[in-house]
Amino acid sequence: MLTESTAKKKDGKQEEKSARSVRILVVEPHRHTQELLHKLLTEHGFDAVFFLSGQKALRQASLLAPDLILLEINLKGEDGLAVCRGFREKWPGKPIVVLTEVIDSQTRLEAISCGAVDYLTKPYNREYLLAKINSLLAVLRAEKEAPSPNPLAELFSETEILRPATDSTSPFGYTYPQLTDLFGMTDPEEQREFLENETAEGRLQHVIFDVVKRCPQCHSINVNFRLVCPHCLSPAIKARPVNGTSLERPYPQKEWVCVQCNHVFSEPKFYGRCLSCGRHFEESEAENVVVYSYVLRQGEAHPQEKSEAPPSELQQALADSELPFETEQALVPLLRYELRRSKAAGTSFSVLILEFLQLGNLIALDGSVAAKRRLRNALLVVGKVISPADQVVVGGENRLWILMPDTPHSTALMVRGQLESYLERLNLGLKTSLALFAFPEGFQSVEELLKKSQTPVPVKHPGVADFPRPASR
Repeated sequence: MLTESTAKKKDGKQEEKSARSVRILVVEPHRHTQELLHKLLTEHGFDAVFFLSGQKALRQASLLAPDLILLEINLKGEDGLAVCRGFREKWPGKPIVVLTEVIDSQTRLEAISCGAVDYLTKPYNREYLLAKINSLLAVLRAEKEAPSPNPLAELFSETEILRPATDSTSPFGYTYPQLTDLFGMTDPEEQREFLENETAEGRLQHVIFDVVKRCPQCHSINVNFRLVCPHCLSPAIKARPVNGTSLERPYPQKEWVCVQCNHVFSEPKFYGRCLSCGRHFEESEAENVVVYSYVLRQGEAHPQEKSEAPPSELQQALADSELPFETEQALVPLLRYELRRSKAAGTSFSVLILEFLQLGNLIALDGSVAAKRRLRNALLVVGKVISPADQVVVGGENRLWILMPDTPHSTALMVRGQLESYLERLNLGLKTSLALFAFPEGFQSVEELLKKSQTPVPVKHPGVADFPRPASR
């Protein structure tokens, strides 16, 4: 058994083994339970690392690089929930499974809120524990192997050309706010590098937007260019006419005089003065930075070039019910925005997916008009249950996504129960399923949420009591 006393004594063979096998970090204060878990995990090919103390495990977690964490929260002299939060901060993408002797629904909810993906109690079932571990690891492998989403399709979904916006804090005077809104990319240099890489790969092409002149000394864009006296560099100069001086130049000419030093000259110089460091320099010395707009290169598929499909029965029913909704194109941008806001504010964010099952069969049997009437009545129920702050988004021909900002998982469960109860009692003849996902308990990224939502499990109506929703969340 590898414990904290031997974790630091790994030789080359041990490192080679950990690179091949899945490593599970186990925090378990009881030696007997450690031995049983060690036998179970190693027999099934896992590299198990055991700790009696949660704080010691946290200190060595970075060195051990676990793939999964098995945690007893009932620790001697320690706050097990704080240990759980610590693991989530160190390894936000690693699943934490609580395996504890504490049988309490409130503690379970707190553990999930602290970052645990599941809460199992002792005595545990060996086969179920192994199945849970293998399931979580399979999800991690699938996420690593999944193709990364195409950011350009999302970026150009609502615009033909990506234009910069003026920003005095940027080192070249501009930023691309769309990259900030969609991907949280705030650094102007990072934005520029991303767009230039896409251009180098042939997916975007340049359109010159502006040329910015920067100070050659401090690279500031805060530069004032003006005509100056070539003798004293004063901008206090005046032009005055003079008579022609020869047969070759018989017409009146123009000369310049400096008000400050009285120097007379034929041509002024075009000089820049940096308002940040005070340096004077000729225009030819300035550092030129070309700022571009970007468009999709010809031949690339543009989302707006696709012919728009006619509205589905669900969209028509939404329009009839006067329930405010967004189209499918707005789903991912809205999810990204609400998730970023929740992470920044430290608040919860829940998503309820209502799917109308076998809608095509219903339309074939009852006709489009009758089906839309049933859908409209169901949507009126949705409008009655959800909060004014919730957003309804079409997620396909038969799906509605209900985005519930600042809504914890417990409150969202109540909303789902209330909606189930209404739909069951009205007996509209519609087969529906309701899937609920909550941040931070159920997902950490939009990609993870979209993956989990692909195959929602139909919900059997349990006859939930009709209870009022809290006035505020």
